[in-house]
Order: sequence, then C-alpha cells, then structure tokens
Amino acid sequence: MGRLVKIALFVGVVVFSGSPEGAFAQYATGPDGQYAGRAQASAVQKRADEPEVFFSLEQRVGYLFGHTLYQIRYPLYVGESSRLLSELKFPMDASLAGVSASFGRIDVWDLGVAIATNISKDTGKMKDSDWMDVNPATKSVYSESDTKMDAILVDVVGKFNVLRRETTTLGVMVGYRDDDLKFEARNVNQVCLTETGCSELGSAFVPGKVLTYKMTYKIPYGGLALILRPSPRASVNLTGALGRAYAKDEDNHVLRGKRASAESEGPYYSLKAEGRFTLTPQLLLTVGAEYLVIDAEGKQNQVCYTPTPRCPFGEGTTGIDYKAKSEQTTATVGLRYVW
Repeated sequence: MGRLVKIALFVGVVVFSGSPEGAFAQYATGPDGQYAGRAQASAVQKRADEPEVFFSLEQRVGYLFGHTLYQIRYPLYVGESSRLLSELKFPMDASLAGVSASFGRIDVWDLGVAIATNISKDTGKMKDSDWMDVNPATKSVYSESDTKMDAILVDVVGKFNVLRRETTTLGVMVGYRDDDLKFEARNVNQVCLTETGCSELGSAFVPGKVLTYKMTYKIPYGGLALILRPSPRASVNLTGALGRAYAKDEDNHVLRGKRASAESEGPYYSLKAEGRFTLTPQLLLTVGAEYLVIDAEGKQNQVCYTPTPRCPFGEGTTGIDYKAKSEQTTATVGLRYVW
C-alpha cells in the first residue's frame, strides 16, 4: 500500500506541474545547464509560475587558428584583356583573451554578449600569389610578408528554450557577430616564377611596411542550441548556426601606391561545443571550441595614388570580380561566475 501511495504522489506531482521538472526537483538545472542541486528544489517548483532571474560573468583565454583571404580576377594592364588571378591570404593564428556576460530566466531564455581580442600580435606570414590566365596551372608570382594583426571580435546572442527535460534542453537562437580585423604586412620576400605577370619589383626582398589591410565581417545568424547533462556537475552545450556575412575591406599596397576596396556577402556557418563543470554552486569551469566558415562574393575597386606607367595617378579599375573567404577554429578555457 505504501508503494502505491508513493506512485500516486509521483503521478500527481507530474500532472500538477505539467512537466517532469516538478517530480525531479532534486535535479534542478541552473542558467548554464549545470544541475543546481537538491537545495534549490523549492526554487525550481516556484519557477513554474515565476522563473528565476540569473546573471553571469566569464573571463576566457584561448587560441585562434585560421585565416581570412581574398581573391580577385582582373586585367593585368589597364585597358588590356589579359587577366590575372590574385590571392592574398592573411594568417589569424593568435592567442585570445575576452569576457562575456549573460542574463535571463533559468531554463526559459537568456541574452549574452562576448568580446575578445588577440593578445599576441605576430600571426605568421601573409601569402600573396598570382596566376596568369594563359597558364592557370602555373603560379607566376609568390611572396611572403611578416604579419601583425589587431582583432576585436564581438558576438551577441539570444536563446529561447522550446524543450526542457531532466537531462536535455533544446533551444532556438538568434545572434549578431561583428569581426573587426586589421593587418600590417612588413618585410616582403617576392619571387617571380615566370617572365610574365610579375610586378615592378621583380624578385626582391623589401624591408619595412609594404601593405595594410582592414576587413570587417558583420553577420546576423540563427540556429539551434542543445544542452546535455551527463552528470549532476557537468553539462555539454552544442550549437549550430547559419547566417549571412556582409564583408567590407580595404587593401593599401604601400609599395605600389594603390588602394583597393571591396564589398561582398555570402553564407556563414558555425559549429560550437562547450563543456561546463561545476566547481562551486556559483563558479563554473568552461572548455570550448568553435569552427566557422565564411564564403562571400562581390566587387572590388582599385585606384592608384602614386602614378606608374601601368596605372597613372587617380586611375584604376572598377568592378573587379572578388571573393572573400575565412576559416577559423577557436579553442578556449574560462571561469564563469553565476548569481
């Protein structure tokens, strides 16, 4: 009889609460997917009518692997039909540091913002390659330059949970990402691999500043967020996002006296995984990774501010076929304080 009474009470709690959360109050979940513990059982039962508000702050460090590049196909000489394929690939390998903040209602919704910047400036070698149309399999010019980067990465995202279970939560999200990248290339080492298509420099090493480059990606996106809770003190957060990247860049070729600018747009994809481990009721350790891809197309315009036989002052080329691409992998570790 006692066992039947317990079963009846269990069913009654589930029916009354409209959710298994009422019956499993000892497994209450906090704002970051971790179990809140038995001590918060009454609070979980209360939030069926009035969900609790939370706020969190996190400090992160990590490493960014990847690049951003652009490709153009344009006339070799002003007014001529011969065309050149050129690619400039800027490395983004750098150590990162950042902070994030979020607030919301437990198990219902949350809104967060994250800001990060690179703390190591030297990112590797910028690689500049040219191919001629007459023999597209043969590279005509190749150069490498020492590269420094200044990056500010901002991500704002809102999530709303549509399915909440004891060990699983599924939500939808919308967000906006803004990547502001600045590069400076120095000490170019250029090699001419064919007799045609080489620049005025020929094969040469030139010390000092040779190029500056600015790129901004503005990306509205949407996606899904899944929280898995394999144990009372740990959770795994998985997100997948799809968006539209709007890119603007400006390339100042200091040695050639030429400035190029472009606007482009295209798809954005992102996959992210993060493990969260409860150290104390308010302190969490986070370990995460993200992989993203951007593939945009548009047009580039060039203008010469230092006259040369190939490009008189104020002249240039407009409507050049242009592609911007970026592939990035980020690994981070952080400490999050929740109250």
